[in-house]
Amino acid sequence: MKRFYKMMVFVVAFLSVASMGFANTYNDHVYVSANGKGDVLVYPFYIAAQGWQTQFDVVNTSGHSVVAKLVVHSAANSVELLDFLIYLSPYDMWRGTLKIDPTYGSQPIMYSTDSSAPSSNSSVSYFATATNPMAQPLSTSFCSGDSNQAGYVEVIEAWAGDPVFASKTDKEARGLAIKSAYDQATVFSTIDTLSGSMVINYAQGGILAARDAVAMANYRNIAYLKTGELTYLGEKSRNNVQEVDSALAKTALELPFDNNSTASSLQIVTFPTKQTQNVVGDCKTFAYKSAYFTTGNAVYNTTQYDNEEQTSAASPFSPASLSSKMPSEVNFLPISAAFSFGWLKYAFDTVSNTGFIYNNNTGGQPLGYTGAPLIPTVVKIINGVMTFTNGAWDDGVITGTMGGVAGNPSVTLSNYQYTSAFASSVQP
Repeated sequence: MKRFYKMMVFVVAFLSVASMGFANTYNDHVYVSANGKGDVLVYPFYIAAQGWQTQFDVVNTSGHSVVAKLVVHSAANSVELLDFLIYLSPYDMWRGTLKIDPTYGSQPIMYSTDSSAPSSNSSVSYFATATNPMAQPLSTSFCSGDSNQAGYVEVIEAWAGDPVFASKTDKEARGLAIKSAYDQATVFSTIDTLSGSMVINYAQGGILAARDAVAMANYRNIAYLKTGELTYLGEKSRNNVQEVDSALAKTALELPFDNNSTASSLQIVTFPTKQTQNVVGDCKTFAYKSAYFTTGNAVYNTTQYDNEEQTSAASPFSPASLSSKMPSEVNFLPISAAFSFGWLKYAFDTVSNTGFIYNNNTGGQPLGYTGAPLIPTVVKIINGVMTFTNGAWDDGVITGTMGGVAGNPSVTLSNYQYTSAFASSVQP
């Protein structure tokens, strides 16, 4: 009993010290939201090519007005292909679609008639309408081996407030009132109000399926976000990239597959914090925002199993050169398995990636994580019906130090990620 009492005193003392000193601590950090709402949404992939299109919904679930920045990134090197601001009134929803429409040329466009975002012809109306839509082409400036026909999308809540509308039915006036309030704001606060979903549609084959966006809460943007400037997760926020990495870290994935005459699978792994930069513009020298990607590749080992617990060490991928490395921001992994159905285990390295949490743009409390910061998706098409699933995973081990002091003994932050958040009443 005395030993247990001493342990509880230590835990209480540790949590008390760790929560003192500065605004963002082990008790105050971004996390993957269990209820689907947050101030960052990640849509882990899109396809806009050869009859495929991807529709996005962004929902403001609150009674406050919200401004959010939407960014479209390429699959291989996270090139920022398009960005714009969405102005959501209370309980509003925006919808747009990435597609190729011959009416607007041969490149993918973001198309929307929704009045919550700008039109492509502001001389007619600032906000989109059915007769003056957003039909904005994606950038064609990217390195060889990359593309604007596939990638991922993120939405960052920039500001929430309560501007007064002269007319709730005049959509243009309402949007301009929100825009004016945001443009004049000097304090930026967010309220974890966004939710989202996406629909992949292959119209020619009548195939479509939907999945939720991955919502991250307590990200807390702290600055004015504008179009035309690069936006990276972990910047202009109370959470740096190390903290976002920690929230997404996974040491292993367990993903099902079907691979037979009536079914096929595609496994997708997205690294939204890799955030490649083409340093000098030569498409040869790259840097990465996440400390995990020191070489640009996520290294892993894989094992495949069938329903009889049989396993095969053979590479399940084609080409084989990708069997131990995922080189892109969005990795599309077709299945060429030894079994007609089963599951694959991807094991990532368990070396701790160490850094610090945000503290007024300087190093704060030490923070480390094992595994890779990622989002998994499994696409299955069975008898012409497409479905999405997330599969399963093993959370990374998140560590700090006693009292948050560099040099002190390491401690495990067992409730850092939401999958274990209900194990304790304390959310570190």
